[in-house]
Amino acid sequence: MPVATYPLVHIPLLLAHAHEAVPFPPRAPAPVAPPVAPASPLIFRLDPAIRWLALALVLLVGSMVASGAGALGLLIGIGVCVIWVATRRHYRLRYTQQQQAYHEAGTIYAAYLTRLARYEQEQHAFALADDLPRFRRERMAGLLATTLQPQPIPADVLAPPRGRSEAAFLEHLRQHFGADTIFVNCRVPVDDPRLGTRWYYPDFVYRDASGLCIDIEIDEPYVWATGMPHHCLGQDEDRNAFFLRKQWAVIRFTEEQAVRQPLLCCQVIAAEVFALTQRHYAARFYWERLVPVPQWDEAHARRMAVHQTRAAYLPVALARP
Repeated sequence: MPVATYPLVHIPLLLAHAHEAVPFPPRAPAPVAPPVAPASPLIFRLDPAIRWLALALVLLVGSMVASGAGALGLLIGIGVCVIWVATRRHYRLRYTQQQQAYHEAGTIYAAYLTRLARYEQEQHAFALADDLPRFRRERMAGLLATTLQPQPIPADVLAPPRGRSEAAFLEHLRQHFGADTIFVNCRVPVDDPRLGTRWYYPDFVYRDASGLCIDIEIDEPYVWATGMPHHCLGQDEDRNAFFLRKQWAVIRFTEEQAVRQPLLCCQVIAAEVFALTQRHYAARFYWERLVPVPQWDEAHARRMAVHQTRAAYLPVALARP
């Protein structure tokens, strides 16, 4: 398995995909047929004829009464009237239900027309030539708006000791990116009890107006005073994963890279910033590359401590105990 090399650049997947994202075309709403008004029942349209028929029936019953067959005629007349009233009530109820269903279908169809108009507007916007850059900018801005913000270390809190080379590298960072973009003496709250700490203390924080935050770290292979291995292979994975979950990028340099090639380290940062937010346009024209350094394991770190490799590149003033 190949060993990763410094600089180690970790970009949150959501941010990495945002500047490559392509918007999905709008989805057309499911078609809805326009409602059809129910036809008035035939029995309603026959009301005038029925009235004349009823009048004729009354006259018929009257003549039957005059001829002595009135009882039978009366029963027939009552039966016909009962059947007519029941039939008319049935059709009236069914027609009322059909009208109610028609109005409900009309409401559904009106909502469909609203969705269809919105879809046509979205389809038109989707077809615009400049929609893709705008979509990516908005997507990135939405992600960066949720970034966990660093906090200044309170004056009454003892900050972790800073590395021997960090002060000089800080000057290079601020010259390259501006003092209003590079921060030190910051901490980030940790909300995962499994990590065993309440705070992480970045060596440097890059934070610009877009909201992009980068944890910039300088990794020493061993502790100067004790020779204990430091930042060995796999040692910082949980910490890196935490920052990635919080939409922070993480860029790690070796101490030797930061001391010997500080400007190229700044260019690495600028190139990643440009890839994500299109800031630092000059990063497109950088051609010189930082010399890669393989990650070290514990055995390698102990060998470097024995040979005092840090003393070979640190300035004399910094290399003193």
